[in-house]
Amino acid sequence: NLKMAILDYSKSIEIDANYASGYNNRGIAYADEGNFLQALSDLNKAIEIDPKSPFSFYNRGNAYKMMLRFSQAVSDYTQAIKLYPKFALAYHNRGSIYDEQGKLDEAISDYSKAIHIEPNLPLTYYNRGNAYKELGRLDEAIADYSKAIQAEPNMVGAYNNRAIAYFLKQRFDKSWLDLRKEKRMG
Repeated sequence: NLKMAILDYSKSIEIDANYASGYNNRGIAYADEGNFLQALSDLNKAIEIDPKSPFSFYNRGNAYKMMLRFSQAVSDYTQAIKLYPKFALAYHNRGSIYDEQGKLDEAISDYSKAIHIEPNLPLTYYNRGNAYKELGRLDEAIADYSKAIQAEPNMVGAYNNRAIAYFLKQRFDKSWLDLRKEKRMG
C-alpha cells in the first residue's frame, strides 16, 4: 500500500531529517503514485543529503522517465553509472530511452553493458532484440528473444517478436510455432 509506505517513510524522516534513504524511498512511492513533483522534491533532498548514492540518481531518473523528461533521466542514469559502474538497471533504463529516441546503436550498447553485468535480465534481452530487429539484424534479434524466453518462459512479447523476425527471414515454420505458443499463452 503506497499510502502506508509514504506515512512510514514520513515518520522515519521526522525522526531523522537527514535520513537520505527515507527521502529516496518515499520519493519512489510518490512516483509510483504519480505524484511526480513530490517525488522529485524527495529525491532531490536524498541527493542533497547523500550525493554519492547512485540509487537516488537512478530513482530520480526513473521519475523523470515517467514524466517523459528524457534528457534529465539520461543525465541521472549516467550519474548513477558513474557512481556505481556495475549498475545494470541504470544501463538498461538509459538504453530504453535511447531506444525510444531512435538512437539504436546507443541503446544496444547500454543493453549489452547491462547484460554483461547481469546476464539474467530477460527484459534487457527482449529490448535489445527489438533494437536489433529494428536495424534488420535479425539473427541477433532472434538470439536475444530466445535468451529472453529462456529466462522468462511466459514472455509473450518475445514469442511474438521472434515470430516476426523468423517471418522476415522467411523461416515460416518457426514463425508459426512461436505464434502458436504465443496464442496458447493468451
